Amino acid sequence: MNKGFLSVTVFVTSLILTPVMASPFNINIKIQKNSISTNIATILHKRGLDEDAAQKIAKSFIGEDEELFTIMLRNLENGCSSLSKNEILEYLSHSALQKRAVDFTSYSSLIGMVQKIKKQAVEPYTMKELEKIANKNSLYLNKLVA
Repeated sequence: MNKGFLSVTVFVTSLILTPVMASPFNINIKIQKNSISTNIATILHKRGLDEDAAQKIAKSFIGEDEELFTIMLRNLENGCSSLSKNEILEYLSHSALQKRAVDFTSYSSLIGMVQKIKKQAVEPYTMKELEKIANKNSLYLNKLVA
């Protein structure tokens, strides 16, 4: 009787813990599918580019350090109240297609980005937000170089 109870306990425990142990792998797969380069490539593909060419352009645009690019992009996303994630990704995909680099550490570059996206002058409140974002992003870049 004790042997049967122990076997059932081990079996039930393994069933419970298996999904918990597998979850980090599922999270990594979801992160890879939602990477910035993948999002840009998807937008380019929807615009009519071949899927392989779109991925190649997106990866070339972002460069080798996608993590840093993603951090800086998230700072822009979270720090600028006037821009949505989709607007930023559309802008980035257009820049990638034209092979125009985007500098998230430059205040003037961020101002230009917002002006092109919104097609109007940037409001003073947004200018202050962009200044903070540029300063924060330049700190990340300085830490990487140091």
